Amino acid sequence: ATAMGAYALTDRATWIAFANKGSQRIAVEGDPALFNQYGVIAVNPARCPNVKAEPAQAFIDWLLGEAGQNAIGAYRR
Repeated sequence: ATAMGAYALTDRATWIAFANKGSQRIAVEGDPALFNQYGVIAVNPARCPNVKAEPAQAFIDWLLGEAGQNAIGAYRR
């Protein structure tokens, strides 16, 4: 988009990491419709018998717990 002088729709993390911004700038931000939500889900061991269900659940519990949320909140590129 930069080379073509075009618009680009991207999430904030990608924008921050992208080095070649040229003269592009943020035109719209903060609109709830642009919220970039993430999710986590364990694979069903009844459908995928080789899945490691216990470690997956341990990771989910950590991610959603205080330690995981603190790690997410402290993350910086």
